[in-house]
Amino acid sequence: AGLRCSVLSLDDYRPSRSLPVERSFERHDLDFPVLRVKARAGLDAALHAANQLKPTLVHAHHGMLWEISQSLANAATVPALKTVHVLHGAALQLRQQRSSRTIPDSNASLLAQTRALREASLVLVPSTACLRWIEQSFPELRPKTLLTPLAIDDSEAARRAAASPHRPDTGPVVYLGRFADVKGCGEWWQAIPMLCETHPGTRFVIAGGLPDNPRGERRWLKRLRDSLPPATSERVLTPGWLDPDA
Repeated sequence: AGLRCSVLSLDDYRPSRSLPVERSFERHDLDFPVLRVKARAGLDAALHAANQLKPTLVHAHHGMLWEISQSLANAATVPALKTVHVLHGAALQLRQQRSSRTIPDSNASLLAQTRALREASLVLVPSTACLRWIEQSFPELRPKTLLTPLAIDDSEAARRAAASPHRPDTGPVVYLGRFADVKGCGEWWQAIPMLCETHPGTRFVIAGGLPDNPRGERRWLKRLRDSLPPATSERVLTPGWLDPDA
């Protein structure tokens, strides 16, 4: 599409982590620059490097990163967008309904997302369900909220491919990302045996995990193994967390 993208990643950032500056910030030049911040000591260097890239648009992925995203946008005098990839208000309501213990009505992620939604120049949402929730919760945001379905609806060719009959030789079904209830991993694990029955021969690759929580990752993998009949387990590959250049 003629766009040039760069990424400022705080995925592995821990403010309490003690690292020297040279190990707190890394730059990976792949097909596009990726700036990775691991500790507070590297934050200033990462922001300086991001400013040097001269962005014409800043796209915030998570509300907790909104303050940083907005500072970059203000420095470059460009718009800042917010994509809603998890509705923290709806997720909190679900947890309150399912939990036997008292769950607070708010948390840091919800407060940060609410601020980002109100201050963003444009809000992108991936589904009609997400759009409806925002319309009900923040009706004043509707004029600047745009429905942008993920990947499958991004072109006429993609829509034709999605509607074409399934072929068993089209490759594996792939999941990439962290293991979490808000990402639907529990439902995904439950769906795999059913998909194995309806689509014989289909293989599954579940790449990801919880690199900062090995015990939690083991729990998710055990839950996955326990959900798979013996005949289907060999069709599910779990390569683990991928390296940055994978």
